[in-house]
Amino acid sequence: MSRPSRLAFSSSPRNSRGRCTAAFIVLCCSSLGCTAAENASAVSVVAGDDMAKGVASDGGGVDDSLAPTLSPEQFDSAKLVLDHEPEPRSGTTGIVDTRGSAWRLIEVPAASNEPSIIRTPLGWLALSRRAIGNPRTPSGWQSVLYRSTDGVHWNTVPFAPGRDDLALSDIAYGAGRYVMTGRRWGENSGGVFWVSDDGQRWREMAQPPLDFSQLLGTVDFAGGKFFAFGFRVLGISEDGENWTVVGSDLVQFGAAAYGNGRYVLAGNGPMLISEDGSSWRSAPVDCAMPGACITDPSGNVGQSYQLYLSFVDGHFYSDQMVSDDGEHWRALPDRVPAAYVSGRFIGGSGYSLNTWTPSGSLDPLLVIRPSEAAVTAARREITALGVLDAGAPLPDSVAVEFEDGLTCETASCVIVGSRLYLVPPVGTPPLPDRIPRDAEGQPLLSSECPFSTMIHCEDYAERVECACQPEAPAKPNYCQDVSQFECSGAFTPRAGEWQLSEVGAAGCSCDAVDPNQPAGFGRDCSQEADDCEPPLRCLAIDPPPSVGGPLGPARTICTAGCGNDGDCPSWEATGYCAGHVQLRCSAGSCQPRDCQ
Repeated sequence: MSRPSRLAFSSSPRNSRGRCTAAFIVLCCSSLGCTAAENASAVSVVAGDDMAKGVASDGGGVDDSLAPTLSPEQFDSAKLVLDHEPEPRSGTTGIVDTRGSAWRLIEVPAASNEPSIIRTPLGWLALSRRAIGNPRTPSGWQSVLYRSTDGVHWNTVPFAPGRDDLALSDIAYGAGRYVMTGRRWGENSGGVFWVSDDGQRWREMAQPPLDFSQLLGTVDFAGGKFFAFGFRVLGISEDGENWTVVGSDLVQFGAAAYGNGRYVLAGNGPMLISEDGSSWRSAPVDCAMPGACITDPSGNVGQSYQLYLSFVDGHFYSDQMVSDDGEHWRALPDRVPAAYVSGRFIGGSGYSLNTWTPSGSLDPLLVIRPSEAAVTAARREITALGVLDAGAPLPDSVAVEFEDGLTCETASCVIVGSRLYLVPPVGTPPLPDRIPRDAEGQPLLSSECPFSTMIHCEDYAERVECACQPEAPAKPNYCQDVSQFECSGAFTPRAGEWQLSEVGAAGCSCDAVDPNQPAGFGRDCSQEADDCEPPLRCLAIDPPPSVGGPLGPARTICTAGCGNDGDCPSWEATGYCAGHVQLRCSAGSCQPRDCQ
């Protein structure tokens, strides 16, 4: 049986993470005459050579096959439109059908963490980067730009082949121009812009002179202007090449919007307001509004980080607030719009999305991530969506196909926050949801609880009333002695789910006591008090393996002194790792047992 989504790639021998993009960009293919792909169930991997021919930073020729898939006029007017308008029902108006099959998270390829994703007339673009060598002290950086016209087949745009000193962090499109921000390392270190008129041929230029901490790392486009942001500085440009830099009260940037004749910028700090995009004034928000402000560990109250900002139908929206002018805000509790399509807002992240109209109630959207990469130990964290193998060369092409052949050309796709979702046309049979879930439909495993041992439920068979306890041991060797490991239940993998080793024992702790072992063995103790039960004594044991830092004080437990293994206790163990136990002697004390 074929799997719902496949991650396939090829790599050329020539070719050996960033903030959430706040652009509210949507795509309608069904309204532009897209047709279903032939032989949709076939899996194909495209080599990167065709892209290498047409995309060059040296001004080489352009392959006709790389012409924009949409005209700027089509792109500017694109909306998320489903094939058939649903019947009206309470809580759902317009054409976003929350009754249809689940929205699908697309595994957009990334070098590390999340890519910066935008939709342009050239197609979808995803920019990411990765450190070379030790991430803490990298010997270099690689940046990669992937392009796709259908959302599931991605090819690299080799804008800087062979470069290992380039860390690009963000990308924006506007007024027919593409702009990337980042920095170069090494001898010519400093901030850089990469600019292109067609998304294929790029030119590099230096950022204005700034301190290292102030280099412009994020970029957005609104109201005919590009805005680039560093620490308390703001860069402004109409063409992406000529920049004016001014001071800013924003410590960290969230988003830019234009409407009602003014520009508004949001982030970590007060709102910034301008009528001309050059002169700015600060507008702090009222901390009495829900979510508007936070209190730091020192007790200081400050404006919370506003990640999203949009202008819709005469109003600015920023996280849980709405405003007519960007200066005076009203509370909009529980609504954090990250996208606006078909007359509806969409908010949330990952598997938890909601949709609502400006005056309507919240409707949940069912979201799945139908790929085995979504639930394996190495790729489970939501921040690792689509991340490629760290130790391998970045592939020239990546395919993340669904078994029913749907793509962003045969269905609608939308960016919500920094993730790309495919919205199946109404009437599409749902793909099998192979992610292990609890009774409420939430993923059983998550970045907070990556092992079922950490999940405690009222009923493990039905997966009812489950809660995460991150402090619970992930594995037996997380306990001071494996004999202390016990679990209150177990999950049985269900038919159709990915069969994972992580879904098994559940509700585990280190509270067990093996009745056959010496009384009190393994209990932490103090050598001064030495309250161990005879014949055990409070003795130091071997330290854990060093991880490179200084060793802490030796751990002491209730154990026995010894000259060899024969002097140590032995017994027939019960519970976890049941069987014969012979403790090991080291440095005059019997060591806690291991599970062989």
